[in-house]
Amino acid sequence: MLALALGLVLASCSGPEGFWRDQYVFVGDDGAVVPLGVLRWSEGHAEVKGWLGQDQHWQTSMHRRFAIAGRDASDLERTLRVFSAQAGPTARLTLNGDPEASGAMSLRIRTSSHDMTLSTDGLHALGESTDPEGASTYRAGRGRLRSGTTTEAGWIVVESTPRERPKHAFVDYGDYALVLAASHEHGALVLKRSLDVRGFDHAFVSDGGHGRHTTSVQADVSADAVRVRLPAFSMDLSMTVADRATSDGVDPDGHAVRYETLLLGGDYAGVALLIHRRSGGRT
Repeated sequence: MLALALGLVLASCSGPEGFWRDQYVFVGDDGAVVPLGVLRWSEGHAEVKGWLGQDQHWQTSMHRRFAIAGRDASDLERTLRVFSAQAGPTARLTLNGDPEASGAMSLRIRTSSHDMTLSTDGLHALGESTDPEGASTYRAGRGRLRSGTTTEAGWIVVESTPRERPKHAFVDYGDYALVLAASHEHGALVLKRSLDVRGFDHAFVSDGGHGRHTTSVQADVSADAVRVRLPAFSMDLSMTVADRATSDGVDPDGHAVRYETLLLGGDYAGVALLIHRRSGGRT
């Protein structure tokens, strides 16, 4: 009985191990792009990364690392409460609603210089992918960005990690691109592509409130454009690179990599998140 009780106590204090990532991207009809990512590891730490793109430039960015209880890593709302309770520069994130359940949600982002709210009355499922990193679900729908007295209509695209299916914490992505974009007329687009590692290639597009999926994906990144070809959907898109933010790091094997966050414009606008091996070519 003692062993059983001890086992129950230990189970209640632990949770699934791995990595969770939830990302929210607003793509406005008038040009605003707001990506926000919340990353959590069961080892006991988390990151919040966000950007505000306006007038063809990244205007501001936010990147914070902080400690969390490892058992709470799968709980997005608890992580946001821990983040918002930190001392130091003012930053608060408040999420209401459940994109996976009702589809309705609002996400308020408050910093020392901005107070913005992304909201939608409903998101529809684009689909789910499983790749070497793990499982990801995607949803999209029309929404709004409210900032001060101004409201801009647009698309909201959401990437989520299933709570009970965490990702692998250390993954070789190779030369990799994740594109989260939308067109006022044609809807949302999600694309993943790796030049070096099999299994990453997935694309989703919205089609009349439903999602379509293909693993036949081609993507080329140059200094001034991102070209996407999806033969299954007869799509050949070229998105302009309006601005980029860069940082350097290392991959799980200790090799140098460069991270780039591209602000995209054109018929489809949004964000591209890139990983480049420093000794290799572009994705």
